Amino acid sequence: MQYFHVSSTRQGASVLPSLRTLVLCEHETEPTVDFLRFHGNKVVDLTCSYGEVGTKHIFELCPSIRILGLYLPHPNSPILMKVTTPFVSENDMSNTLEKIVLHHSYLHKNPYWETLFLALHSRCFPSLREIQGNGCKWPTNERDIAKSPWVRWAEILAEKDISLADCNDKKWRARLKVIN
Repeated sequence: MQYFHVSSTRQGASVLPSLRTLVLCEHETEPTVDFLRFHGNKVVDLTCSYGEVGTKHIFELCPSIRILGLYLPHPNSPILMKVTTPFVSENDMSNTLEKIVLHHSYLHKNPYWETLFLALHSRCFPSLREIQGNGCKWPTNERDIAKSPWVRWAEILAEKDISLADCNDKKWRARLKVIN
């Protein structure tokens, strides 16, 4: 099954016994949460719009989630402008989450993301090993490396044993630094 409205599957878990990957395009939170109450325990790969389902719901309703993909709004969007806290907090927890994929080319233009990367803790996400930023473009010269938020974020995450990858899944490798 490729496309359906989440409200059409409220009959129960037996309707989609092999469901493992789910891409939600809903903008209504209530039907999505209802759907995940029935089927979330089977989902290992979930992609949804930022703000569609609170992370509290995602990690409670999808206890087996390994990959979380988020479609992010434009940086000037009223949705993102209202964001003051990361989509994950110290209260969120998932022992199975291995990868977060951020689908957006404007990611680097919002300082909110550094707050998110600082908020990720291994005690809450012990299996998390990678964040992929599909808008990430690695700099190629020293001047650009010094200015790039991607490099700074990769270094923050590396201290937590989490790698930051670009859209081609190429991970940042730290450069040797000279200290005077």
